[in-house]
Amino acid sequence: DDIHPPVEGGGTVIGWTTMDDPPVVVGEVDASMMGDGGLANVQWDGDDVGLMYRIGFADEYWLARAATSVPPLTALNICVGARAVRNPEWNHAWGVDDIHPP
Repeated sequence: DDIHPPVEGGGTVIGWTTMDDPPVVVGEVDASMMGDGGLANVQWDGDDVGLMYRIGFADEYWLARAATSVPPLTALNICVGARAVRNPEWNHAWGVDDIHPP
């Protein structure tokens, strides 16, 4: 089961966790992820529920803002209602060699 964002399509951010210690929850977040910082909850077009993705957790940035095409989406530039897509500069085959924000 692939836990990464879909290659195509978009979704809407419905919540996230900050990078604070302890992380602050904003919006709707999966209860099992509340203690982890740097995660975004995205409801993909056509889906009824949100799924959690890394936006700083483990220094990985799996999403980009759709409207501005400015990857990556991070805990610093996220907002509820933001449109998100898979980060076009990220490839999960790279493992820990992820694309980091400038």
